Amino acid sequence: MQRVASCSRWITPESSSTCLGSHISRRFRSAPGRRISVRYQNPSHPSFSRTRNDITPPPPKVDIGSIARRLTPDKPEAILQFFEKHVADWAASKRVADRLVLFGVPLEHIPTVLLVFTQAVTSKKLSTHNGYMDYSLERFGRMSPDDDERQYFDMVYSTVLYTWVSDPANQAFLESQGIPTSVILGMRGLSEATSRAHPGDHYPAARGLRRKFIMHVGPTNSGKTHHALRALAAAPTGIYAGPLRLLAHEIWERLNLGQIVPAGIEEEAPPAPDSAFDVSPEKASLTKVGNPKYARGCNMITGEEVKIVDENARLYSCTVEMIKTNMLYDVAVVDEIQMIGDSERGFAWTEAVLGLNAREIHLCGEETAVPLVEAMLKETNDDLVVNRYERLTPLEVEKQSLGGDLSKIRKGDCIVTFSRRSIFQMKRDVEKTMGVSCATVYGRLPPEVRSEQADLFNDANNGFDVLIGSDAIGMGLNLKIRRIIFAEVRKYHDNHVQYLSISSTKQIAGRAGRFGLHGKESPAGLTTTLNEEDLPFLTRTMKLPIPSLKTARITPSNPSLVATASALPPHSAMNTIFLAHAYTSKLAPTYRYIYSGATRVCTNYLDAYIQGASMTDFEVMLAAPIPWRDREALPFIERLLTLFSTQGIARLEECLGETAFMETLDKVEARKVRTTNEDLSLLETFHKMLGLYMWLSYRRPVAFPDQARAMELKPRVQVGIEVALELMGRRREGKGERRRKVIEYSPVKPTGESKLNKRAKMFAQYTAKYA
Repeated sequence: MQRVASCSRWITPESSSTCLGSHISRRFRSAPGRRISVRYQNPSHPSFSRTRNDITPPPPKVDIGSIARRLTPDKPEAILQFFEKHVADWAASKRVADRLVLFGVPLEHIPTVLLVFTQAVTSKKLSTHNGYMDYSLERFGRMSPDDDERQYFDMVYSTVLYTWVSDPANQAFLESQGIPTSVILGMRGLSEATSRAHPGDHYPAARGLRRKFIMHVGPTNSGKTHHALRALAAAPTGIYAGPLRLLAHEIWERLNLGQIVPAGIEEEAPPAPDSAFDVSPEKASLTKVGNPKYARGCNMITGEEVKIVDENARLYSCTVEMIKTNMLYDVAVVDEIQMIGDSERGFAWTEAVLGLNAREIHLCGEETAVPLVEAMLKETNDDLVVNRYERLTPLEVEKQSLGGDLSKIRKGDCIVTFSRRSIFQMKRDVEKTMGVSCATVYGRLPPEVRSEQADLFNDANNGFDVLIGSDAIGMGLNLKIRRIIFAEVRKYHDNHVQYLSISSTKQIAGRAGRFGLHGKESPAGLTTTLNEEDLPFLTRTMKLPIPSLKTARITPSNPSLVATASALPPHSAMNTIFLAHAYTSKLAPTYRYIYSGATRVCTNYLDAYIQGASMTDFEVMLAAPIPWRDREALPFIERLLTLFSTQGIARLEECLGETAFMETLDKVEARKVRTTNEDLSLLETFHKMLGLYMWLSYRRPVAFPDQARAMELKPRVQVGIEVALELMGRRREGKGERRRKVIEYSPVKPTGESKLNKRAKMFAQYTAKYA
């Protein structure tokens, strides 16, 4: 099949007539004497385009200016002005034309479609009150801070085009302009397949219930989850859903031990401030010692772990993605509700808000989510109460930075940086300068190891006086931090470096001075920067309000995936199906399909390695926790997908194949040679791959039958990571007792086949009963 070139630059408005007249060419001229070359993508790797169906357009380079960031839903006049002013620049892009070809619009009719649309917009035919509503033009004002503005507006213009062409009221006019009926009907069929005018209607059980929502919102360390957890402990039936397995595990453990005091009961037992949850340590919602009379049977269901305490238990603790919306609960608690806007996982929180079949639903998180949730619940006709909380201890930005001087670091400090390499470089520098040991927390570490590193830092008597971490410290860990020091205030995100968002900055800084962890006489939480040039950004950002979330993310349903595949040209790639949802759908302004760089990489891999698979198998793999961008994981992933596609069964040992995972684990366990950063990185990836295999084994036990072996290896790898961290650290005399306890290794007895089969059966029953 012929490969297709992709343009490395975007043509300018001056070349729009050339684009509309003959929009496929090998050279474009953007300015006198300057030529724009055509760059061919590398077809040898699945993360690049393989056929025309794999083209994933970068955004057109239109002159949108800084006004774009000032567009808001409450300024329709500004939105209409922007919409009309920039439509011609958008329509001139070759990538827009390429995408229309991808979606099945005949090449010869594309110039006419784009020209007629541009003329209709500039003549204000879409700028009426009804047009503003019918074509969801409000979406121009709902760009999130993390969006690339050109890509975002490209998407919105495209959805407006498809909605306008698909409107039956416009068909006669379009035909009069020379657009064939077949083109109009084809674009309408694709738009109808991808559109979800009312996402809440997909959850009939929830629509049959008048639900009461209680939002608990406030900054970090405000005690906002206090009342929600107590309501859950008092409920006849209920569910906790959080973003991390560690949080789900803590709730599961505390409910079973009776460490959460039910609502309506006063408890005299001492509170337990050493919790990862945002509760008040002066109020005994969580206690240090469990009371048997408060113990509740609770089962835990996460993507890769199932803990069934009692088959008849009435409470569940899970990660948000594992919520089953057809099960009726008395009380549900959904944590970190602001993640509803997350570009990759937000769909799970949207499903929780729209689909949870519970009489009373507690949403805990940031104030930023309140307007969005209000809009969603207005559509579903549910009740909402908002409880706001203030921070329990003050948080102060210091007037001086450290000026780059690591000798100014003190016990209880946490230094934040955002790459794995910089974390270990900072660890070495601090240990050399200060003569202390540093604990480390970052995203690639397994949750259990992160928790262990947090325990090392929190123990005042073992010499781990400083914490070096990434933004992973912002959620799911109990950390006794006195001061947060930002080593940098920019991070790499979606192929470019950008400043931290207001929300991220405040969430990270808010980890300082957690109330009760240092005693009632402890000073306020403090935050500053390592370098002087970063302090103005931190000072300014901490004073700003966090912008409200603009959209809730949704993901295509199975019926819409099937319908979209039928509406597209035959044999369209999975990437094209997802692209079509983002670029052709009619949605309410408050919703938006997930389509990110990670989606593109994921779908391209699946198109390359599991061709011919059913849509259900595609959905399973799309949902699987596969680190597509981890180079060290690719051999394992590619082997797993190949075996699954060609043989229908993927044995763990075959997936490990020629990877260096086992060799590295043996090396670290032997401790005969120096452990390197590369060894640690391989073990981190190995742990992810074992978690992935277990995740798949619960959903496809026949295709991935070696769950027992994965469960045997996983704790070994976890301990190996702890060993590697230990061996890479700086040894200190008299400080090794605690550390030896951490890295002790005892072979894990493999779980019996009967127990594994029972777990798989329980998981299958849970997912089948409430699917």
